[in-house]
Formats: sequence, C-alpha cells, structure tokens
Amino acid sequence: MNRVTLTGGEPFMHADLIPIVEEFRSVGMGVGVCTNATMVTPHQIERLAGLGAHMNVSLDGFSPDSHGVFRGRREGFQETVDNVKLFAKAGILQGLLCTPNNLAQDEEYGQLCAFAKEQGATYVLMNPLGSMGRGASRSSQKLRRPDDHMRHIRDLALPFADDGLDLTLIRFPNDDKPLAGCEAGTIIYVFTDGGVAICPYLVFAARTKVSPHPDTDFLVGNV
Repeated sequence: MNRVTLTGGEPFMHADLIPIVEEFRSVGMGVGVCTNATMVTPHQIERLAGLGAHMNVSLDGFSPDSHGVFRGRREGFQETVDNVKLFAKAGILQGLLCTPNNLAQDEEYGQLCAFAKEQGATYVLMNPLGSMGRGASRSSQKLRRPDDHMRHIRDLALPFADDGLDLTLIRFPNDDKPLAGCEAGTIIYVFTDGGVAICPYLVFAARTKVSPHPDTDFLVGNV
C-alpha cells in the first residue's frame, strides 16, 4: 500500500488531522483527503500544501439551492466554492466528488465540470445516491435521479472530459457499454470502528434491508 485516503464524515472535524497526515507522509505514503471544504482554515491549507497532500471535495450541484440544501446548509455552497479556489491556489486540489440529486438543475453539472477545469482539478467523479446508508431513507429516495436524467447529466458533462480532466461516472445507466473493472482487492477500506474490508460497497449493500448476508461476511478483520 503506497497511498491512503482520509474520509468520513468530515476529516477536518478531527483535531489531529494534520498530525495524522504527517505520520503517513513520514513513511512515504501519498495522502488524499475527501472533504466538504467548509471547516478548513488557511493555516491548515498551508500545512497540507507543505506536506504535499491532495484534496478531493464534495460538490453536489452548483448553487445554494442544490449543493447547499443537499448538504444541510445553503451557505455551505459558497464556503465550499471559496475553499476549492484556495486549494487550487495552494496547488493541492485533486478532484471534485459529486452525488447527482433532484435538487439540482441539469445544467448545473456542466457548470460544475467547467468550474473543475477552471480550478485545475484532475477529475470529476459522479456517483448517484444509492439505497444504502443514509441514502436508504424514504426522504433520500425522493432525491435520486431517474435513469433518463442520469443520461442527460452524462451528456452535459462529457464535453468537458479531455486529457486535463478525467470524468468518472459510477453507477450511471450502463446501456450497451461493458461493465467497468472492480476495485475489490485493490484497496483496503477501514471503517471508523476499525473494521477492515477489501470493498466498502459490499459492506454497505449487506447493511440494506434486502440483503441476506450480515455485514461481517465482508469484513476481513479489525485494526
């Protein structure tokens, strides 16, 4: 293993985030942080830039009424956009992570991709809301995009994909395209309680009401 991604919840809620990044970097491991970019301070950005960490930011639409409402704080949208710009200026922005949802207007996904290119992001990853975890609730089900909308979002985003911006679409309608490769066994995922899996999605799926398997069938240990 030569790199680690710190995710959550929100990593910047952890008082020791910077020391944790320092520990991983001290043994030569690359570090990425998945964040909503609303709790970070300029001092932390400076420290992370010095450590050579990379930021991956959740942006689930391109307005206060979509991303902000989806994340529970309308004002959070502008905070996220402002901090993405600061990450980019510091040279540590890596990519944008997007959960398409019914709060956003379709054209916002093109605006999001254009913003990613403007800020020098290397990728945009879109992964629609699934029926697992917090996405399994009845209210969350109303936020899911139907397949025809997902195809339209794909068509709006694809023109922005080129050598400078990789567009990764997860669990979009597959139509006549072959299935993509599986990452199971290429990663190690550690849950907050220390549980270890080679694929977190198998664990998430086991925790849904329709699964005949307990989640422990897909956990290989605990750190």
